[in-house]
Amino acid sequence: MYFSLMFISISYKNSCSMTVGSGRIKDSRASWIFLAITGCVMGYTAGPFDSFGILVVVFVDHFHETNTKIGWVGSLMASLACYSYPVAVSLQHRFGFRAMAITSAIFVTFSYLTTPLVPSANYLFLTYCIPQGLGVGFMDCLSLTILPEFFDKYIGLATGIRLASVATGSMICNYLFPILIESLGWKNTFYCFSSVGAALLFHAFSYGTKPTIPTDREVIFAKESDVMAVSDVSQPTTKRPGFLQDRGFQLIVIGCVPFFFSVGVPLMFMVQYAKSLGYPLSQCKWLAVVRALASLFGRLTVGLIGDFISRRKLITHIASIVVTIFGLASGLCSLTQHLPLIILYMAVVGFLEGMFWVILPLMMYELTGGINADYAFSLVTLLTATGYLTGPSSMGKVFDDTGDFRNVLYIICVCSLLAGVIMALGIYVRSKCSDESEPRLIKPNTCFPKILKLKSPNIGQQEIIPEFEKRPIAQYETAV
Repeated sequence: MYFSLMFISISYKNSCSMTVGSGRIKDSRASWIFLAITGCVMGYTAGPFDSFGILVVVFVDHFHETNTKIGWVGSLMASLACYSYPVAVSLQHRFGFRAMAITSAIFVTFSYLTTPLVPSANYLFLTYCIPQGLGVGFMDCLSLTILPEFFDKYIGLATGIRLASVATGSMICNYLFPILIESLGWKNTFYCFSSVGAALLFHAFSYGTKPTIPTDREVIFAKESDVMAVSDVSQPTTKRPGFLQDRGFQLIVIGCVPFFFSVGVPLMFMVQYAKSLGYPLSQCKWLAVVRALASLFGRLTVGLIGDFISRRKLITHIASIVVTIFGLASGLCSLTQHLPLIILYMAVVGFLEGMFWVILPLMMYELTGGINADYAFSLVTLLTATGYLTGPSSMGKVFDDTGDFRNVLYIICVCSLLAGVIMALGIYVRSKCSDESEPRLIKPNTCFPKILKLKSPNIGQQEIIPEFEKRPIAQYETAV
Protein backbone atom coordinates (compact mmCIF):
# COMPACT_ATOMS: atom_id res chain seq x y z
CA MET A 1 0.00 0.00 0.00
CA TYR A 2 2.72 2.45 0.93
CA PHE A 3 4.69 1.96 -2.23
CA SER A 4 1.70 2.70 -4.46
CA LEU A 5 1.23 5.96 -2.56
CA MET A 6 4.92 6.67 -2.83
CA PHE A 7 4.94 6.26 -6.58
CA ILE A 8 1.88 8.45 -7.01
CA SER A 9 3.61 11.14 -4.98
CA ILE A 10 6.81 10.85 -7.00
CA SER A 11 4.88 11.02 -10.27
CA TYR A 12 3.47 14.40 -9.30
CA LYS A 13 6.43 15.76 -7.41
CA ASN A 14 6.90 18.56 -9.91
CA SER A 15 3.35 19.81 -9.37
CA CYS A 16 3.01 23.29 -7.94
CA SER A 17 0.10 22.31 -5.69
CA MET A 18 0.01 20.12 -2.62
CA THR A 19 -2.68 17.74 -1.42
CA VAL A 20 -3.55 17.71 2.24
CA GLY A 21 -4.97 14.58 3.89
CA SER A 22 -6.58 14.33 7.30
CA GLY A 23 -5.81 17.97 8.10
CA ARG A 24 -2.04 17.45 7.93
CA ILE A 25 0.06 19.82 5.84
CA LYS A 26 3.01 18.15 4.15
CA ASP A 27 6.66 19.02 3.45
CA SER A 28 6.87 21.51 6.32
CA ARG A 29 9.54 22.01 8.96
CA ALA A 30 7.58 19.90 11.44
CA SER A 31 7.53 17.08 8.85
CA TRP A 32 11.32 17.03 8.77
CA ILE A 33 11.48 17.12 12.57
CA PHE A 34 9.21 14.10 12.74
CA LEU A 35 11.37 12.35 10.11
CA ALA A 36 14.46 13.03 12.23
CA ILE A 37 12.74 11.50 15.26
CA THR A 38 11.63 8.53 13.18
CA GLY A 39 15.13 7.95 11.82
CA CYS A 40 16.79 8.08 15.24
CA VAL A 41 14.19 5.82 16.89
CA MET A 42 14.23 3.27 14.06
CA GLY A 43 18.03 3.19 14.03
CA TYR A 44 17.98 2.48 17.77
CA THR A 45 15.18 -0.10 17.42
CA ALA A 46 16.22 -2.00 14.28
CA GLY A 47 19.98 -1.71 14.81
CA PRO A 48 20.16 -4.49 17.46
CA PHE A 49 17.66 -6.52 15.41
CA ASP A 50 20.01 -6.32 12.41
CA SER A 51 23.00 -7.30 14.58
CA PHE A 52 21.91 -10.87 15.14
CA GLY A 53 25.12 -12.13 13.56
CA ILE A 54 26.96 -11.01 16.71
CA LEU A 55 24.33 -12.63 18.93
CA VAL A 56 24.73 -15.96 17.12
CA VAL A 57 28.24 -16.20 18.56
CA VAL A 58 27.00 -15.17 22.02
CA PHE A 59 24.06 -17.57 22.12
CA VAL A 60 26.03 -20.53 20.73
CA ASP A 61 28.73 -20.09 23.38
CA HIS A 62 26.42 -19.34 26.31
CA PHE A 63 23.78 -22.03 25.73
CA HIS A 64 26.20 -24.54 24.15
CA GLU A 65 23.85 -24.94 21.21
CA THR A 66 24.35 -25.66 17.53
CA ASN A 67 24.33 -23.14 14.72
CA THR A 68 21.18 -24.83 13.45
CA LYS A 69 19.04 -24.03 16.48
CA ILE A 70 20.30 -20.46 16.86
CA GLY A 71 19.89 -20.06 13.11
CA TRP A 72 16.25 -21.06 13.50
CA VAL A 73 15.81 -18.31 16.10
CA GLY A 74 17.15 -15.70 13.68
CA SER A 75 15.25 -17.11 10.70
CA LEU A 76 11.92 -17.13 12.50
CA MET A 77 12.51 -13.63 13.86
CA ALA A 78 13.35 -12.16 10.43
CA SER A 79 10.53 -13.97 8.65
CA LEU A 80 8.02 -13.02 11.34
CA ALA A 81 8.99 -9.37 10.88
CA CYS A 82 8.15 -9.64 7.16
CA TYR A 83 4.95 -11.59 7.76
CA SER A 84 3.82 -8.92 10.23
CA TYR A 85 3.69 -6.16 7.57
CA PRO A 86 0.12 -6.76 6.35
CA VAL A 87 -1.02 -7.34 9.93
CA ALA A 88 0.55 -4.04 10.98
CA VAL A 89 -1.19 -2.10 8.21
CA SER A 90 -4.55 -3.68 9.02
CA LEU A 91 -4.24 -2.97 12.75
CA GLN A 92 -3.09 0.59 12.10
CA HIS A 93 -6.26 1.28 10.11
CA ARG A 94 -8.29 0.05 13.06
CA PHE A 95 -6.39 1.39 16.08
CA GLY A 96 -4.06 4.08 14.71
CA PHE A 97 -0.29 4.56 14.57
CA ARG A 98 0.12 5.61 18.19
CA ALA A 99 -1.50 2.46 19.57
CA MET A 100 0.66 0.28 17.32
CA ALA A 101 3.85 2.08 18.39
CA ILE A 102 2.94 1.55 22.06
CA THR A 103 2.29 -2.14 21.33
CA SER A 104 5.69 -2.44 19.67
CA ALA A 105 7.32 -0.79 22.69
CA ILE A 106 5.74 -3.40 24.96
CA PHE A 107 6.93 -6.29 22.77
CA VAL A 108 10.51 -5.05 22.49
CA THR A 109 10.84 -4.16 26.17
CA PHE A 110 9.48 -7.58 27.17
CA SER A 111 12.07 -9.23 24.91
CA TYR A 112 15.09 -7.42 26.36
CA LEU A 113 13.99 -7.89 29.98
CA THR A 114 13.07 -11.59 29.83
CA THR A 115 15.68 -13.06 27.46
CA PRO A 116 18.57 -12.84 30.00
CA LEU A 117 16.46 -14.90 32.44
CA VAL A 118 15.90 -17.97 30.26
CA PRO A 119 17.71 -21.20 31.23
CA SER A 120 18.05 -22.67 27.72
CA ALA A 121 17.99 -21.68 24.06
CA ASN A 122 14.54 -23.25 23.61
CA TYR A 123 13.01 -20.31 25.46
CA LEU A 124 14.57 -17.85 23.02
CA PHE A 125 11.76 -18.56 20.57
CA LEU A 126 9.27 -17.22 23.11
CA THR A 127 11.23 -14.40 24.73
CA TYR A 128 13.36 -13.11 21.84
CA CYS A 129 12.16 -14.43 18.48
CA ILE A 130 8.43 -13.65 18.63
CA PRO A 131 8.50 -10.30 20.54
CA GLN A 132 11.38 -8.91 18.49
CA GLY A 133 9.89 -10.09 15.20
CA LEU A 134 6.49 -8.54 15.90
CA GLY A 135 7.69 -5.38 17.64
CA VAL A 136 10.39 -4.43 15.15
CA GLY A 137 8.33 -5.65 12.19
CA PHE A 138 5.35 -3.46 13.12
CA MET A 139 7.47 -0.33 13.43
CA ASP A 140 9.63 -1.06 10.41
CA CYS A 141 6.48 -1.19 8.29
CA LEU A 142 4.45 1.62 9.85
CA SER A 143 7.31 4.09 10.04
CA LEU A 144 7.29 3.89 6.23
CA THR A 145 3.54 3.85 5.65
CA ILE A 146 3.02 7.09 7.60
CA LEU A 147 5.59 9.08 5.60
CA PRO A 148 3.06 10.06 2.87
CA GLU A 149 1.06 11.77 5.63
CA PHE A 150 4.00 14.15 6.17
CA PHE A 151 5.63 14.39 2.72
CA ASP A 152 4.51 14.90 -0.84
CA LYS A 153 7.16 16.59 -2.96
CA TYR A 154 10.05 15.09 -0.97
CA ILE A 155 8.58 11.64 -0.31
CA GLY A 156 11.44 9.89 -2.16
CA LEU A 157 14.11 11.71 -0.15
CA ALA A 158 12.25 11.07 3.10
CA THR A 159 12.01 7.37 2.30
CA GLY A 160 15.73 7.18 1.55
CA ILE A 161 16.59 8.88 4.83
CA ARG A 162 14.30 6.54 6.75
CA LEU A 163 15.86 3.43 5.16
CA ALA A 164 19.38 4.76 5.66
CA SER A 165 18.71 5.27 9.37
CA VAL A 166 18.30 1.51 9.89
CA ALA A 167 21.58 0.78 8.10
CA THR A 168 23.31 3.42 10.24
CA GLY A 169 21.87 1.95 13.44
CA SER A 170 22.96 -1.52 12.34
CA MET A 171 26.52 -0.32 11.72
CA ILE A 172 26.76 1.36 15.14
CA CYS A 173 25.25 -1.59 17.01
CA ASN A 174 27.48 -4.13 15.27
CA TYR A 175 30.47 -2.09 16.40
CA LEU A 176 29.29 -1.52 19.99
CA PHE A 177 27.78 -4.93 20.75
CA PRO A 178 31.10 -6.81 21.18
CA ILE A 179 32.49 -3.96 23.31
CA LEU A 180 29.43 -3.85 25.56
CA ILE A 181 29.21 -7.63 25.81
CA GLU A 182 32.87 -7.90 26.77
CA SER A 183 32.65 -5.16 29.42
CA LEU A 184 29.10 -5.63 30.77
CA GLY A 185 28.14 -9.13 29.71
CA TRP A 186 25.37 -9.90 27.24
CA LYS A 187 22.65 -10.01 29.91
CA ASN A 188 23.39 -6.50 31.22
CA THR A 189 23.68 -5.31 27.63
CA PHE A 190 20.15 -6.54 26.99
CA TYR A 191 18.90 -4.73 30.09
CA CYS A 192 20.46 -1.52 28.75
CA PHE A 193 18.74 -1.93 25.39
CA SER A 194 15.37 -2.27 27.08
CA SER A 195 15.35 1.54 26.84
CA VAL A 196 14.32 1.01 23.20
CA GLY A 197 10.77 0.78 24.57
CA ALA A 198 11.02 4.31 25.96
CA ALA A 199 12.25 5.55 22.57
CA LEU A 200 9.26 3.96 20.84
CA LEU A 201 6.88 5.59 23.33
CA PHE A 202 8.46 8.96 22.58
CA HIS A 203 7.99 8.27 18.87
CA ALA A 204 4.34 7.34 19.44
CA PHE A 205 3.50 10.60 21.20
CA SER A 206 5.47 12.74 18.74
CA TYR A 207 3.14 11.53 15.99
CA GLY A 208 0.51 14.13 16.89
CA THR A 209 2.68 17.05 15.76
CA LYS A 210 0.94 19.10 13.06
CA PRO A 211 3.14 20.75 10.41
CA THR A 212 2.58 24.38 9.43
CA ILE A 213 1.32 25.55 6.04
CA PRO A 214 4.06 26.56 3.59
CA THR A 215 3.41 30.05 2.23
CA ASP A 216 4.77 29.47 -1.28
CA ARG A 217 2.54 26.59 -2.34
CA GLU A 218 -1.10 26.22 -3.24
CA VAL A 219 -3.04 23.86 -0.99
CA ILE A 220 -5.70 21.57 -2.43
CA PHE A 221 -7.99 19.65 -0.11
CA ALA A 222 -9.01 16.30 -1.59
CA LYS A 223 -11.92 14.25 -0.32
CA GLU A 224 -11.38 10.55 0.24
CA SER A 225 -14.31 9.73 -2.06
CA ASP A 226 -12.66 11.66 -4.91
CA VAL A 227 -9.40 9.80 -4.42
CA MET A 228 -11.18 6.45 -4.36
CA ALA A 229 -13.11 7.34 -7.51
CA VAL A 230 -9.89 8.04 -9.37
CA SER A 231 -8.32 4.89 -7.98
CA ASP A 232 -11.24 2.73 -9.09
CA VAL A 233 -10.89 3.90 -12.70
CA SER A 234 -7.29 2.76 -12.87
CA GLN A 235 -7.98 -0.71 -11.46
CA PRO A 236 -8.49 -3.69 -13.76
CA THR A 237 -11.99 -5.05 -14.14
CA THR A 238 -10.98 -8.65 -13.45
CA LYS A 239 -10.92 -9.97 -9.91
CA ARG A 240 -7.41 -11.36 -10.25
CA PRO A 241 -4.65 -8.74 -10.76
CA GLY A 242 -3.43 -8.74 -14.35
CA PHE A 243 0.27 -8.98 -13.48
CA LEU A 244 -0.28 -12.53 -12.21
CA GLN A 245 -0.94 -13.59 -15.82
CA ASP A 246 2.26 -11.96 -17.09
CA ARG A 247 4.80 -14.69 -17.88
CA GLY A 248 7.69 -12.26 -17.60
CA PHE A 249 6.54 -11.13 -14.16
CA GLN A 250 6.17 -14.75 -13.06
CA LEU A 251 9.72 -15.61 -14.15
CA ILE A 252 11.27 -12.56 -12.49
CA VAL A 253 9.49 -13.23 -9.19
CA ILE A 254 10.41 -16.93 -9.36
CA GLY A 255 14.00 -15.84 -9.97
CA CYS A 256 13.93 -13.75 -6.80
CA VAL A 257 13.08 -16.80 -4.67
CA PRO A 258 16.57 -18.42 -4.70
CA PHE A 259 18.08 -15.04 -3.89
CA PHE A 260 15.72 -14.53 -0.94
CA PHE A 261 16.85 -17.97 0.27
CA SER A 262 20.50 -16.87 0.17
CA VAL A 263 20.59 -13.20 1.07
CA GLY A 264 20.18 -13.60 4.86
CA VAL A 265 22.85 -16.27 5.29
CA PRO A 266 26.02 -14.08 5.25
CA LEU A 267 24.42 -11.61 7.65
CA MET A 268 23.67 -14.37 10.15
CA PHE A 269 26.68 -16.69 9.98
CA MET A 270 29.76 -14.90 8.61
CA VAL A 271 30.83 -13.67 12.06
CA GLN A 272 30.50 -17.21 13.44
CA TYR A 273 32.43 -18.53 10.42
CA ALA A 274 35.30 -16.11 11.02
CA LYS A 275 35.36 -17.03 14.70
CA SER A 276 35.53 -20.74 13.76
CA LEU A 277 38.67 -19.90 11.74
CA GLY A 278 40.38 -18.72 14.94
CA TYR A 279 39.84 -14.96 14.75
CA PRO A 280 38.71 -13.20 17.99
CA LEU A 281 35.28 -11.58 18.19
CA SER A 282 36.89 -8.13 18.44
CA GLN A 283 38.12 -8.64 14.86
CA CYS A 284 35.15 -10.66 13.58
CA LYS A 285 32.78 -7.83 14.42
CA TRP A 286 34.20 -5.81 11.53
CA LEU A 287 32.46 -8.21 9.15
CA ALA A 288 29.08 -6.98 10.42
CA VAL A 289 30.18 -3.35 10.72
CA VAL A 290 31.52 -3.16 7.17
CA ARG A 291 28.48 -4.96 5.79
CA ALA A 292 26.13 -2.41 7.44
CA LEU A 293 28.21 0.55 6.21
CA ALA A 294 28.28 -0.83 2.67
CA SER A 295 24.51 -1.44 2.82
CA LEU A 296 24.03 2.22 3.74
CA PHE A 297 26.03 3.35 0.71
CA GLY A 298 24.15 0.90 -1.51
CA ARG A 299 20.79 2.33 -0.46
CA LEU A 300 21.98 5.90 -0.93
CA THR A 301 23.36 5.04 -4.37
CA VAL A 302 20.05 3.67 -5.61
CA GLY A 303 18.27 6.61 -4.03
CA LEU A 304 20.38 8.99 -6.12
CA ILE A 305 20.02 7.14 -9.43
CA GLY A 306 16.57 5.64 -8.83
CA ASP A 307 14.64 8.20 -10.88
CA PHE A 308 17.14 7.97 -13.75
CA ILE A 309 17.02 4.18 -14.08
CA SER A 310 13.26 4.10 -13.54
CA ARG A 311 12.61 6.46 -16.44
CA ARG A 312 14.73 4.26 -18.69
CA LYS A 313 13.08 1.04 -17.44
CA LEU A 314 16.39 -0.45 -16.29
CA ILE A 315 15.29 -1.50 -12.81
CA THR A 316 14.84 -5.20 -13.60
CA HIS A 317 18.12 -5.31 -15.52
CA ILE A 318 20.06 -3.85 -12.58
CA ALA A 319 18.30 -6.22 -10.16
CA SER A 320 19.40 -9.19 -12.27
CA ILE A 321 22.99 -7.89 -12.35
CA VAL A 322 23.01 -7.32 -8.57
CA VAL A 323 21.80 -10.87 -7.88
CA THR A 324 24.39 -12.36 -10.26
CA ILE A 325 27.30 -10.42 -8.73
CA PHE A 326 26.12 -11.50 -5.27
CA GLY A 327 26.50 -15.13 -6.34
CA LEU A 328 29.89 -14.62 -7.97
CA ALA A 329 31.22 -12.84 -4.86
CA SER A 330 30.03 -15.72 -2.64
CA GLY A 331 31.79 -18.24 -4.87
CA LEU A 332 35.03 -16.25 -4.76
CA CYS A 333 34.83 -15.91 -0.95
CA SER A 334 34.89 -19.71 -0.66
CA LEU A 335 38.44 -19.63 -2.03
CA THR A 336 39.95 -17.73 0.89
CA GLN A 337 40.10 -17.86 4.69
CA HIS A 338 41.99 -14.58 5.03
CA LEU A 339 40.03 -12.16 7.24
CA PRO A 340 40.68 -8.94 5.19
CA LEU A 341 39.37 -10.66 2.06
CA ILE A 342 36.32 -11.96 3.94
CA ILE A 343 35.70 -8.40 5.14
CA LEU A 344 35.94 -7.26 1.51
CA TYR A 345 33.35 -9.89 0.60
CA MET A 346 30.99 -8.58 3.29
CA ALA A 347 31.46 -5.05 1.95
CA VAL A 348 30.50 -6.20 -1.55
CA VAL A 349 27.45 -8.22 -0.51
CA GLY A 350 26.36 -5.48 1.90
CA PHE A 351 26.46 -2.91 -0.91
CA LEU A 352 24.55 -5.23 -3.26
CA GLU A 353 22.00 -6.13 -0.58
CA GLY A 354 21.38 -2.46 0.21
CA MET A 355 20.85 -1.74 -3.48
CA PHE A 356 18.44 -4.64 -3.91
CA TRP A 357 16.09 -3.71 -1.05
CA VAL A 358 15.62 -0.24 -2.53
CA ILE A 359 15.34 -1.60 -6.08
CA LEU A 360 12.69 -4.16 -5.09
CA PRO A 361 9.67 -1.81 -4.69
CA LEU A 362 10.75 0.14 -7.79
CA MET A 363 10.93 -3.12 -9.71
CA MET A 364 7.41 -4.10 -8.66
CA TYR A 365 6.15 -0.73 -9.87
CA GLU A 366 7.93 -1.13 -13.19
CA LEU A 367 6.64 -4.68 -13.71
CA THR A 368 3.03 -3.75 -12.96
CA GLY A 369 3.03 -0.33 -14.61
CA GLY A 370 1.83 1.16 -11.33
CA ILE A 371 -1.41 -0.86 -11.39
CA ASN A 372 -1.70 -3.11 -8.32
CA ALA A 373 1.94 -2.42 -7.44
CA ASP A 374 1.06 -2.68 -3.75
CA TYR A 375 -0.33 -6.20 -4.27
CA ALA A 376 2.80 -7.20 -6.17
CA PHE A 377 5.05 -5.89 -3.42
CA SER A 378 2.99 -7.69 -0.77
CA LEU A 379 3.47 -10.93 -2.68
CA VAL A 380 7.23 -10.41 -2.86
CA THR A 381 7.35 -9.52 0.84
CA LEU A 382 5.75 -12.88 1.68
CA LEU A 383 8.33 -14.63 -0.50
CA THR A 384 11.09 -12.69 1.27
CA ALA A 385 9.77 -13.88 4.64
CA THR A 386 9.70 -17.46 3.41
CA GLY A 387 13.28 -17.15 2.19
CA TYR A 388 14.43 -15.81 5.55
CA LEU A 389 12.59 -18.66 7.26
CA THR A 390 14.18 -21.47 5.23
CA GLY A 391 17.56 -20.11 4.14
CA PRO A 392 19.59 -19.36 7.29
CA SER A 393 18.11 -22.27 9.23
CA SER A 394 18.91 -24.86 6.57
CA MET A 395 22.35 -23.40 5.91
CA GLY A 396 23.08 -23.52 9.63
CA LYS A 397 22.32 -27.23 9.46
CA VAL A 398 24.76 -27.62 6.57
CA PHE A 399 27.37 -25.69 8.55
CA ASP A 400 26.95 -27.97 11.57
CA ASP A 401 26.95 -31.23 9.61
CA THR A 402 29.96 -30.46 7.40
CA GLY A 403 31.94 -28.20 9.75
CA ASP A 404 32.98 -26.16 6.71
CA PHE A 405 31.17 -22.94 5.83
CA ARG A 406 32.61 -23.00 2.33
CA ASN A 407 29.95 -25.55 1.42
CA VAL A 408 27.36 -22.98 2.40
CA LEU A 409 29.06 -20.40 0.18
CA TYR A 410 28.91 -22.84 -2.73
CA ILE A 411 25.16 -23.21 -2.26
CA ILE A 412 24.70 -19.43 -2.02
CA CYS A 413 26.69 -19.01 -5.22
CA VAL A 414 24.59 -21.53 -7.15
CA CYS A 415 21.28 -20.14 -5.86
CA SER A 416 22.16 -16.55 -6.70
CA LEU A 417 23.46 -17.39 -10.17
CA LEU A 418 20.31 -19.40 -10.82
CA ALA A 419 18.24 -16.42 -9.69
CA GLY A 420 20.11 -14.12 -12.07
CA VAL A 421 19.57 -16.46 -15.03
CA ILE A 422 15.82 -16.85 -14.37
CA MET A 423 15.38 -13.10 -13.93
CA ALA A 424 17.23 -12.46 -17.19
CA LEU A 425 14.91 -14.92 -18.93
CA GLY A 426 11.92 -13.07 -17.47
CA ILE A 427 13.28 -9.77 -18.77
CA TYR A 428 13.62 -11.29 -22.25
CA VAL A 429 10.06 -12.64 -22.18
CA ARG A 430 8.69 -9.25 -21.12
CA SER A 431 10.58 -7.47 -23.87
CA LYS A 432 9.12 -9.82 -26.48
CA CYS A 433 5.60 -9.39 -25.12
CA SER A 434 5.91 -5.60 -24.95
CA ASP A 435 6.99 -5.48 -28.61
CA GLU A 436 3.88 -7.40 -29.62
CA SER A 437 1.49 -5.31 -27.51
CA GLU A 438 2.99 -1.87 -28.25
CA PRO A 439 0.14 0.67 -28.77
CA ARG A 440 -0.06 2.32 -32.16
CA LEU A 441 1.05 5.93 -31.90
CA ILE A 442 0.77 8.57 -34.63
CA LYS A 443 3.42 11.22 -35.04
CA PRO A 444 2.40 14.33 -33.09
CA ASN A 445 1.23 17.40 -34.99
CA THR A 446 4.12 19.78 -35.51
CA CYS A 447 1.87 22.72 -34.61
CA PHE A 448 1.20 21.23 -31.19
CA PRO A 449 4.46 19.65 -29.90
CA LYS A 450 2.93 18.81 -26.52
CA ILE A 451 -0.10 16.98 -27.95
CA LEU A 452 -0.13 13.25 -28.68
CA LYS A 453 -2.58 11.59 -31.05
CA LEU A 454 -3.54 8.05 -30.13
CA LYS A 455 -5.41 6.02 -32.72
CA SER A 456 -7.96 3.64 -31.25
CA PRO A 457 -9.41 0.93 -33.54
CA ASN A 458 -12.57 0.79 -31.41
CA ILE A 459 -13.45 4.45 -31.87
CA GLY A 460 -12.66 4.89 -35.52
CA GLN A 461 -11.38 8.41 -35.08
CA GLN A 462 -8.39 10.21 -33.64
CA GLU A 463 -8.47 11.57 -30.13
CA ILE A 464 -6.21 14.40 -29.08
CA ILE A 465 -4.84 13.63 -25.64
CA PRO A 466 -2.77 15.96 -23.43
CA GLU A 467 0.82 14.98 -22.78
CA PHE A 468 0.36 14.31 -19.07
CA GLU A 469 -2.42 11.79 -19.83
CA LYS A 470 -0.73 9.84 -22.59
CA ARG A 471 1.19 7.37 -20.40
CA PRO A 472 -1.69 5.99 -18.29
CA ILE A 473 -4.04 5.84 -21.28
CA ALA A 474 -1.44 4.06 -23.40
CA GLN A 475 -0.91 1.58 -20.60
CA TYR A 476 -4.66 1.07 -20.29
CA GLU A 477 -5.10 0.39 -24.01
CA THR A 478 -2.17 -2.05 -23.92
CA ALA A 479 -3.72 -3.92 -20.98
CA VAL A 480 -7.10 -4.11 -22.71
